[in-house]
Amino acid sequence: MNKNRDGQHKIVGARCNVPQQDNPQRYHRRSIRLCGYDYSQAGAYFVTICTQDRACLFGDLVDGEMRLNDAGRMVEQWWCEINRKFPWVETD
Repeated sequence: MNKNRDGQHKIVGARCNVPQQDNPQRYHRRSIRLCGYDYSQAGAYFVTICTQDRACLFGDLVDGEMRLNDAGRMVEQWWCEINRKFPWVETD
């Protein structure tokens, strides 16, 4: 990460076709980032959280509605905390 002129950290754009590690057996996923796109610029980004084996760790779907368990409520709390820790980030 680099610091911008306000002294805050920013993410520098992704590199394309560069292996993450020297072990191709373990790190064989290709990047889904756009080559040449500057991900440090303002924009809307989607965040997807997947659990191992898609286990339902954060709650259950009941009649099409998510019912959070304790772990899900903890994640929701920290998701809401992002705005206070990083005031330039908006979440919904």
